Amino acid sequence: MKNFKYIINSCLALLLALTSCTKEEVDPNSNFTDIAIFMSPSTQLVEVGKIISFADGSRGATERMWSINDPSYFTLINTTESKDQTVHPEFHEVGEIPVTLHLEFADTTLNQDTIVYITVLDSITADFEITKIEGYYKAGDNGSWVVEQGTIITYSDKSTGNPDTFSWNVGGVNTGELTARTIKVQYREIGSFNIGLSASRTTPYGRKSNHTKYNYIKVIKSTKPYNLLTTNPSFETGEMDPFTTWFEKGAGEGSITSTDAFDGEYAMNLLMNDASKVHVNMTDGYFGVEKGLKYTLEFMVRFNEVNPNFKIEAQIMPSNAWADNYKYVINSKDVDLSEEMLGQWQKTSVLTDQIAPEDIELARLYLIISGGTGGNANFDIDNLKFLYHGEPTN
Repeated sequence: MKNFKYIINSCLALLLALTSCTKEEVDPNSNFTDIAIFMSPSTQLVEVGKIISFADGSRGATERMWSINDPSYFTLINTTESKDQTVHPEFHEVGEIPVTLHLEFADTTLNQDTIVYITVLDSITADFEITKIEGYYKAGDNGSWVVEQGTIITYSDKSTGNPDTFSWNVGGVNTGELTARTIKVQYREIGSFNIGLSASRTTPYGRKSNHTKYNYIKVIKSTKPYNLLTTNPSFETGEMDPFTTWFEKGAGEGSITSTDAFDGEYAMNLLMNDASKVHVNMTDGYFGVEKGLKYTLEFMVRFNEVNPNFKIEAQIMPSNAWADNYKYVINSKDVDLSEEMLGQWQKTSVLTDQIAPEDIELARLYLIISGGTGGNANFDIDNLKFLYHGEPTN
């Protein structure tokens, strides 16, 4: 009878206790065969240059031979073969590395070759690349890039060693902590900026590596207005985020529609049943507002039902507080509610002739949409823009 086990244990002391049988305790005439391999630590992932311990817990074997391919080797004896019960291979090659155990028994038909594949990862060397630029750009000196204000750049990790933990330091960008493998940032401040990436690995542990590209991005003055809303402004993720809705004094529903969107495949639909108002709040993707500079809020709206009491109050306020800082009201007279325009997209532009009354480092868009008593409004919004002009109003 042959009973084969492949067991992974996290404690080598336990492994040794389980495999403490001596050769004298093996009955070569027994027809019972028990094959087991124990391994510590309890993972088949290891960084190059590190060690994993194996123990043969088999019973009934008369001969044993461990083997591993050069340049890896078994420590203590510094060879690629070992007859020891416990071995400690040190891995010096990246990839799927086989560790082989050959066992022989009195009954040669029971001889067994067992291969365990260990994934050996390279040590971490942080690196990154630009994978997308949205806006004006050109090549600069020494591998740098020149971009206009408002340009959006996507950076992607290309570090070696399979890191799983990231921390980006992007000069000239105020976005809070950036910890994703791929990030998208918008440059609004004029100047030359560094970008750095720290990459590490939790399993198996990989030491942190840092890489910085100095004066990598040079930002110059924009030649045209640009959109400060960079997180899903056209709802092309197919989700509402970063916008949430709640309905005042009645029921309603905010959702994503894929029916003839203005820009791309999706738009936001707001259905007010008996609710008198719907509030649309921005919860991420905040932007900065500077006192005395000119901005324009612009979006597309499509009415699916006529409501003569339709009104939008647009506010720009701090991300973490309620304040009527920067407000404009769109009345029914500001949009075409005629029967002919039902189901047609209209461009709505507000704040054009106003300037920001104060600096707001992290601002959000907040909309309060009214349908009058009884609500009964059904409309779509798409292609939200908060445009920065970079010049004061005359």
